[in-house]
Amino acid sequence: MIRELDAAMETLARVVRDTTGCEIASIPYAGAAGGVGAGLVAFCRANLVSGVDYILDAVRFDDALQACDIVLTAEGSLDSQTQQGKAIAGIAARARAHRKPVHVLAGRLLGNPATLCRTLGLACVRAISPKDLPLADAMTNARQLLNDATELFQTEVRKARQR
Repeated sequence: MIRELDAAMETLARVVRDTTGCEIASIPYAGAAGGVGAGLVAFCRANLVSGVDYILDAVRFDDALQACDIVLTAEGSLDSQTQQGKAIAGIAARARAHRKPVHVLAGRLLGNPATLCRTLGLACVRAISPKDLPLADAMTNARQLLNDATELFQTEVRKARQR
């Protein structure tokens, strides 16, 4: 199935190139949202930008970084794809530039937490739900699990500041 999809995508890229002169296969961000960006570039002459950078600029994230000590954020799943465009990677890069530690609460941790911290430049990552909790249960109880994880994090920060 994957080979068939790859072959179809190569065919699509070739047809678009031959029709419009646009080389969609090499455009950054063009594959996001199922390739919507590629179509917008090829047929509407759109300019694509990083979604996370666009949003962080819109909410004046860098200004907020000036006024904080740490960054606490959350992600549904923290895994090998996180560096390839998920919001956490963009948040971590901006925070690093301001020397602010980033702490992540993740619904699922797929991979070694120490490796994820090292590769993404995070201070720490914590799972919101236990590994053995079925996904359906985690989603049903997401609000309580996130509340519990946040409260535990706040308690740990308070204790660390008292030392």
